[in-house]
Amino acid sequence: MTGTALQHANQCLMPAFRSAKEFPRAPKAEALETLYPALLQALNETNTARGLWRSSMDDKKRIILEVRAEIERLENDLVIEAQTRMQLHAMNEKLLAVLKEVDGFTEEISNSVESAHKTPRTGLSTWIERLKSIKKRWRAFKQRQQSLPVVTDQNTFNG
Repeated sequence: MTGTALQHANQCLMPAFRSAKEFPRAPKAEALETLYPALLQALNETNTARGLWRSSMDDKKRIILEVRAEIERLENDLVIEAQTRMQLHAMNEKLLAVLKEVDGFTEEISNSVESAHKTPRTGLSTWIERLKSIKKRWRAFKQRQQSLPVVTDQNTFNG
């Protein structure tokens, strides 16, 4: 039931308020007997209205607490999402750096092979030395990649 529907239901159930001005401040002793039932009814209606009002306020407090709890859950979810996005961004940056380095290696190897096809057999020793240099750098690159942190679960890095 929404807040307006709840208010409407409570207003329908709530007895009409009676003003204290309806009753005399200092009634005469002979009028007390006839005034007593009306005063008792007004008192009962007031007690009923107070109970309904308290119930309505308790419902409103409960709804407020539920909304606050939902807001807190959403804030916690947003924190987790932000952390995940930051980790993903960092991983993407590392991947981009690795891919650029691999691209540099492949380009260098391709250039070396093309130059080897153009040089006479006597210049192959230079080409072999260049390939050895590339191989050493490739091995060093692979070792660096093995020492990078590895994602073990959604929230932490291990390495």
